[in-house]
Amino acid sequence: MANKAAELQPKHWKALEMFEDGFMSIKEIGKACGIAEDTIYDLFEGNDKKVGTIAHLFKEELNQMTARNATKVKHLTKDNKKLALYKMNEFLRGLQKTKSDPAMMKDVVRCMNTLNKSTPQVEMSLSITKGMTAEELKNEFKRLHALAEFASRGGSIRGLKSGESGRIPEPPQ
Repeated sequence: MANKAAELQPKHWKALEMFEDGFMSIKEIGKACGIAEDTIYDLFEGNDKKVGTIAHLFKEELNQMTARNATKVKHLTKDNKKLALYKMNEFLRGLQKTKSDPAMMKDVVRCMNTLNKSTPQVEMSLSITKGMTAEELKNEFKRLHALAEFASRGGSIRGLKSGESGRIPEPPQ
């Protein structure tokens, strides 16, 4: 007698649906669906050694769901950014008609900081790694890491005061 091909049961579909909703932890989902805690984690990890071939099916559905959600989030982020930029534009155009004061300038600076944080300053392509030696890749990684770290900290480059040496200060440890 041949074994019936593995397929996801209603409790598995319910677990996937609950995960997609995003309101519960994996442990809570397992409890709500009547799946043991170890088993639900094995399903989410795709561990076929412990739960059998059903793990592959579950993991595949989970990957498809994750890809759909990533696309949705990317679209929403793009749309929200566009709407926020329109609102900032309206706000700044309205400020042009009024006389500037310190409170208004504070609002303008806040808008600019928000815009700067939401817009990537450094864009890179993975094609730069073609033809590089291991040492060149290591140095390129260090360079990009330093750029990203500096961008995340914000701030500006310290200027020189008259009479100071032109030496670059040591980075903070």
